[in-house]
Amino acid sequence: MLIAWRQGVVVPARKITNRLSEFLFLERSDIPLVYALAESLLPFKEWTTQSLTRLCTDLDHTVSLMEPSVQKEIRQLFDLLNLPVMRLWLCLPIKGAIDASKMQVVLTKMDRSFLKDLNAASLALSELIPSVYYASLESEIEIGYAPPVEIL
Repeated sequence: MLIAWRQGVVVPARKITNRLSEFLFLERSDIPLVYALAESLLPFKEWTTQSLTRLCTDLDHTVSLMEPSVQKEIRQLFDLLNLPVMRLWLCLPIKGAIDASKMQVVLTKMDRSFLKDLNAASLALSELIPSVYYASLESEIEIGYAPPVEIL
């Protein structure tokens, strides 16, 4: 099975069923992960389904504009966090919604890990999700900044 996976026989079938037509990068299994990350990294915001959907759309658009090598690394990170073995190790539910408080514990555990890759992954997630949120016009209005002045 490992050889078939390495050769791309098993994975593409899963990837096809996991694709969402409205996203270029995010997959179906990534959505609960993004929701939990948003709620744990930005706890001051009252998250609604609409605002979480907007964040997923903005995140997908942002990552799809990045270099292919960076996209590949982010994809590997999301795939790693969606692996059942990794979820068990991090004390996360294998499928379904993830509680924001549990995700905060996971990020702290990754940040304090002796493995430098987990430290980097925690840092990447802690920078990516908030930066996508703060880059949106809606967040500027929510925070209280005036909208940008149009150049005539």
